[in-house]
Amino acid sequence: MAFEFCLPAIGVGGLANWASVAVGLWAALIAAVATVVGIAGAAATVWVALLAHRTSQRATEIADRAAQIAQQQHQEARDLSASTARIVGRLLLHEISGLPTTLRSQHRKLQRVSNDWTAGKASPGQLIDTLDEVSAPLMPNADSVQERIHTLPDKLGADVAAMISHCRGIAAEAASLRGRITELPAAAGIGVRTFSLPPDMGQIVRLAAHVDFVASLAPTLATEFRHFVFLDGAGEDGFTVVPDGS
Repeated sequence: MAFEFCLPAIGVGGLANWASVAVGLWAALIAAVATVVGIAGAAATVWVALLAHRTSQRATEIADRAAQIAQQQHQEARDLSASTARIVGRLLLHEISGLPTTLRSQHRKLQRVSNDWTAGKASPGQLIDTLDEVSAPLMPNADSVQERIHTLPDKLGADVAAMISHCRGIAAEAASLRGRITELPAAAGIGVRTFSLPPDMGQIVRLAAHVDFVASLAPTLATEFRHFVFLDGAGEDGFTVVPDGS
């Protein structure tokens, strides 16, 4: 017995309808995929934007924190420098305040020994004693804290440094002249001490002029230095003045 399978007859119009349906379905599928892709793209864009915002916000917070730390460190450095300057001020107050008197005294002694020597009245011992005094360090405390002089206010620190240089120069000149004077062996049976001396007093006169010049600078420096220390609350003796609460 033979079986027959018969397809329904489909006309040209039916094929067209089916094709239209297929095209519509395909278009709908493509549209749906495009929609999904669009949503995914939009979500990715939003996620990237949120991530960028969070990263930017975090970077801003880090930058703000770094700026705060830098400002705090800068303030701590300034506070330390100011504290060091106060200590240096108290340490050097009396030394610098006494420079005008000390330098004037040295100048008078150099002038006296020069004049007496020219007049034939000065002794080698007088010359040696004078040079020994002038060759002694005038600012030993300042020498010991010279690496902290920069903590003082700019102009004051520069003036103190210049004075240290001048005083070292004076001491070095005096020591050099003193080193040229030596005691000679005494002759047999003679108890008189004799010395080899510089050929003239020109160098002593030049040293006296240098001392005189530095002595002219010392009062201004002393006044400026005392003003700085007293503004910081120190009294005439260099100790901190505590206001009376009564």
